[in-house]
Amino acid sequence: KELATIAELEDRRAPGNLAQLATSSDDPAVRARAFLALGRLQEPSSASVIVKGLADTDARVRMEAAFAAGLLGQSWVPLPVDAKTLLTNALLERETVETDAIARDVMLEAMGRVATPALMERLVDRLATAPARAGLALGVAQYSKAVLPARAFDALSALTVKSQPDAVRFGATYALVISKNAAARTALLAALE
Repeated sequence: KELATIAELEDRRAPGNLAQLATSSDDPAVRARAFLALGRLQEPSSASVIVKGLADTDARVRMEAAFAAGLLGQSWVPLPVDAKTLLTNALLERETVETDAIARDVMLEAMGRVATPALMERLVDRLATAPARAGLALGVAQYSKAVLPARAFDALSALTVKSQPDAVRFGATYALVISKNAAARTALLAALE
């Protein structure tokens, strides 16, 4: 019944009791689905609820809350500074302690969609430990007019070499192409080979 209620609220684009279901339901499937619906509604006031989901006891719920944070970061209506700050701080904090690989990957994607300077810096740091996902996230961030930190170009360029796995090379090349920065030219020409 709760899942049907969530789907109905999402279809009507009405938040209703989604926040309560996301944070209080005993069923992790209900909590996860409620966070997905909150993300799809892209209501800036839901940022505080979405942040709570990043610390849920269930990995799937944390993953959906991270996905919702990313959707909120790319909302049609620009997020107020306080909502972006809330999401930024929560993603920075939770990503460092996340134990589930999929949830952590989705948090990195969300960082690219929220795309604040602090998140961009973290993504550059993550090129060392999660290069494919961080590279893609840095590419996506630039669609929000985020600027790559200057140190990103060397780190990304190093990941385009043939000895790197294809997924890593793709993520780094994607971020460099989207940057449209002359500093990326040499690495991109090498990647063509």
